[in-house]
Amino acid sequence: MVNAISPWQDLLGVLALMRLLHQEKPDVIHLHSSKAGIIGRVAARLSGVRAAVFYSPHGFAFLREDVSPWKQRWFLRLEQWAAKLGGGLIACSATEAALAKTVVRHPQVDLIENAVDLDAVPQTTGVSADEVLVLNAARVCYQKAPWRFKAVADQCADLPAKFVWIGAGDREADFEQSHQAAGSATVSVTGWLTQKCVFDYLQQGGVFLMPSLWEGMPLALIEAQAAGLPAVVSNVGGCQDVVIDGVTGFVCEDDASLLARTRLLIADPQLRATMSRNAIAMVRPRFLAH
Repeated sequence: MVNAISPWQDLLGVLALMRLLHQEKPDVIHLHSSKAGIIGRVAARLSGVRAAVFYSPHGFAFLREDVSPWKQRWFLRLEQWAAKLGGGLIACSATEAALAKTVVRHPQVDLIENAVDLDAVPQTTGVSADEVLVLNAARVCYQKAPWRFKAVADQCADLPAKFVWIGAGDREADFEQSHQAAGSATVSVTGWLTQKCVFDYLQQGGVFLMPSLWEGMPLALIEAQAAGLPAVVSNVGGCQDVVIDGVTGFVCEDDASLLARTRLLIADPQLRATMSRNAIAMVRPRFLAH
């Protein structure tokens, strides 16, 4: 199986899965992501196995903004066709569930929000710090819009803040483009860290800035809110489902709003503290993994 659409490789993937299903005779098949969801449902239907089939998109492929509009429409048509193959769709956010019902027109949709081990997440001590640590934790890739994070950092260079991106990826050059420009801020990129090291950063954090172009429902955002970090996020599915606008952070429509809300939180320790308490109180009943 390969990530890109490849008729020959996809056919081989279907055949390989059919052999595996005949061999294992599963009771339940759970498919994760759009590509596996389509390949897996085709294989399950053709193999004739009597198994319950469930599909979790965790961010539909037709939401991707790194492909052409033609590909977006093609991905949507594939989703709509695969929905007719049967099985249930498990959405990870209310936005994803709504898309599954109204756009994909899937006949059986259930909502099970993502969950994390909240007992392992330490609460922040950094919301009242003099120098505010602004964090994101994600792959450095097009989806996560690292250039937007960098732009906010550059325009907050006059404030007592430090910007850190936890993670690594193929778009790290976005942090270097204006590195030498007058008035620009340096974004520190940590590379991949252990969960303990990530939680150490969250414990010191003051603001969580996630300017993604599309999402399913990011676990890193849930963990940040569980730690008590007010979040500034783009208005995309998953992010808008976690953050309560004006209560646990801000949901922003554009780059100007991302900047304005981040500057507001950096400059206002009382607002950070209030939103921190709200975030901790909101997250536990919703996202605690049992």
